[in-house]
Amino acid sequence: MKLSIFALTLIVATSSAASTAIAGAISAPSELNPGDQFRIVFVTDGTTVATSSAFSTYDNLVQSEASGTTYNGNSITWQAIVGTSTVSALDHIGETTTSSIPIFLVDGTKVTASDNTSGLWSGTLLHSINLDLLGAVPTGSRVWTGANYTGAISGLPVGNSGNNVGHGDTTSTGHNWAIAPGLIQKTSLLHLYGISEVLTVPQSTAAVPEPSTAMLAGLGGLVALAYSLKRKRN
Repeated sequence: MKLSIFALTLIVATSSAASTAIAGAISAPSELNPGDQFRIVFVTDGTTVATSSAFSTYDNLVQSEASGTTYNGNSITWQAIVGTSTVSALDHIGETTTSSIPIFLVDGTKVTASDNTSGLWSGTLLHSINLDLLGAVPTGSRVWTGANYTGAISGLPVGNSGNNVGHGDTTSTGHNWAIAPGLIQKTSLLHLYGISEVLTVPQSTAAVPEPSTAMLAGLGGLVALAYSLKRKRN
């Protein structure tokens, strides 16, 4: 049984830190079946500098913006798609060359058919990563990544000792989604890409079969026979 397309019941509050707290329930994309796995990706409304080499700086912004978001009644862990000088963006978000999990935007649009180097990190996306968790396009298309399009460690990771950090473009479906041309100083305020943990479509609950007409007729006959026998004894 296929599930309905993404649905969100959202409560939005904007803070002075230029981030958005969102609480809501996310459902699986309609094309998936029970047992299928998937991930959700979005662009933050909030922005940050890229001076820190600690993943927690970026993960906390992403997690805060998706605060309260649940799937199948459970909270969701989110991470920023960024890379440092020691850990690649691919490794940070737990993707491997053997995984093959599709990634979607919050409105159900498929970004890529797999989260490995043949999909997300291949240099070509099916659709740009351009929506926030409300399904809206944030102001500004530049995002910090500190990565290259293969997901490997970049020459301009977040928190590096230089002046500039690698950035992506939310309008691109090519290499530029992860590493766009031009230099941007790490003290600039840019958005982040956020990605969910691996989610699984729950198995359908087996429906209890309704009594058939023949079964009901048989039960009725048994009741009538029992009543008739009781009357004869009396």
